[in-house]
Amino acid sequence: MVFVGNLTWTTTDEDLVTFLSQQGNVLKAEVQRYEDTKRSKGWGLVEFDENESAVRAVNVLNGQELHGRPVHLRLERSTTYNVEDGSVRVFVGNLAWSVTEAELMSLFQPFEPHGCHIITNMYGRSRGFGIVKFSSETAAQAAIDHFNETILHDRPLEVRFDRGNAEDTYAAALFGTQGEEDGDGDDDDPMASYVYTPPRPRIPFTRDELLTGLRTKQFQKIVVLTGAGISVAAGIPDFRSPGTGLYSRLAELGLPFAEAVFHLQFFRSNPFPFYEVAKWFLTLEGQPTKAHRWIRHLHQQQQLLRNFTQNIDGLELVAGLPEDALIQAHGHMRTAHCIDCHRPYSMASFLEHVQAGQLYRCAPCSAPTSTSSPDESSTPSSTYQGLIKPDIVFFGESLPPSFNANAELMAEADLVIVMGTSLKVFPFAMLVDTMFCPATTPLVLINRENPGILRDR
Repeated sequence: MVFVGNLTWTTTDEDLVTFLSQQGNVLKAEVQRYEDTKRSKGWGLVEFDENESAVRAVNVLNGQELHGRPVHLRLERSTTYNVEDGSVRVFVGNLAWSVTEAELMSLFQPFEPHGCHIITNMYGRSRGFGIVKFSSETAAQAAIDHFNETILHDRPLEVRFDRGNAEDTYAAALFGTQGEEDGDGDDDDPMASYVYTPPRPRIPFTRDELLTGLRTKQFQKIVVLTGAGISVAAGIPDFRSPGTGLYSRLAELGLPFAEAVFHLQFFRSNPFPFYEVAKWFLTLEGQPTKAHRWIRHLHQQQQLLRNFTQNIDGLELVAGLPEDALIQAHGHMRTAHCIDCHRPYSMASFLEHVQAGQLYRCAPCSAPTSTSSPDESSTPSSTYQGLIKPDIVFFGESLPPSFNANAELMAEADLVIVMGTSLKVFPFAMLVDTMFCPATTPLVLINRENPGILRDR
C-alpha cells in the first residue's frame, strides 16, 4: 500500500490510477474523503498487485508533480485494508506519553512483531495508544494474553485486537481538519506546513568502490553492526538458526516461548531456566574469528568509528578492540547486578552459584521465605526478590546508556557494514533506518540473507 500526500482538492481516484499505473498494476486507488461532505482530505492510498511495484512507485514518483503540485509518496506503515502484509494488528492503550516505538517494539519482541507505531497528534505528541503488528493471529493472541494489564511506566496496559478504527484516528491526528479552498485558510490547511523533499538520487555502490575505498582509506568513519552470526565459527551458536540456534535447544526447559528465558518478567517468576542456559553458555571457550580480528584491524587503521554489537560474548575485546570503540547494545557477561537495587556483583561469584546449582541473590533485597534451590523449580515462587543476573539486557529492560549516546554517530558514518545479524530485535535494528543512517551512506550487508534492508546504496 502506498500513501500519496499533498494532493489537490480536485484529484480523483482515476487520477491516482493514471498517475501510478505507469509503475505497475494498480488494484485500487482511493482519495480519502470526509464522510459528511465527501470532500478530499488531500491524501490517498493506492494498492498494487505486487510489493515491488509499490516500492518502485515510491522511488520513481516521490516528488513528481500531479496537477501542478509535488506529491509525497511513501510505503504506508499502517493501512486500513492490511492488504500489503496481511498482518494481525493489536491495539495497545493507556501508554505513557514518554513511551517510544522502540520501547514498545522491544517489549513485544518475544512474540516477534514485525512493526509498530504510536499514534501521535499533528504536533508529534503521543495520543497514548499504538498499534503492534504480528504475522499470525496465534502470536497476536499470545501477546494479548501475556501483556494485557501489564504495568509499563506505572500504567496498566490495555492490549487487545485492533477494532479497525485506530487508523482513522491516526490519519486525523496526522492531518487535522481540512482547510478552506479559497487560499486564506493556511492555518487550517493540513498541508500548509508541508515541506517538499526532492527524491534522492539513486547512486549504486559497487564492490570495486568498497574494495578501493578500504585499501586507500577513503572510508575514515566506518560503523560496523554485528550479531551472533560472526561468533558461530568460534563455537558459539546464534539464536535463531533452525536446529542449531540457541532457541531451538530450549525445548526441554518447558518454556512458554523460547525468548522467555531472556524476558525479565519470566526471570522474576522462574529464574531456573536462565540458570541452565547460563551454566552452559559460561563454559563456552570461543576464540575471536576472522570477523572479530578484521574489526580490530579497521580500528588499528584508524578507520573504525564504532562497532555496535548485539553479542554478549565479548570476543571483540578478546581480539584486542578497545572498549571505547565497542557498543555492546545487549550488555555483557563481565559483571552482574541485583535486578531490584542494582547493586553490582562479580561474575565469578555468579558463576560459582550457577555451577553449584544455587540461586544467587542480593541479601538486602531477598525475602527470607523465598526458595533458593533449583531442585524446587517445578513449583517456582510467583516472584523472586533480589535476583542477581549478568549485565546482559533482557526483554523488558532498557538498553545501556552508551547505545543511545552513540546512536547519533550513524549519521557521521561514511560506510556502514552489517554482519551476522537478522535485525529482528529492536531498537538495535533501527540503526539501519534512514532516521539514523542517511540513505546516501553506502551500506554493505554480509549475511546469509537480507533481513529486509531496502536501500539504493
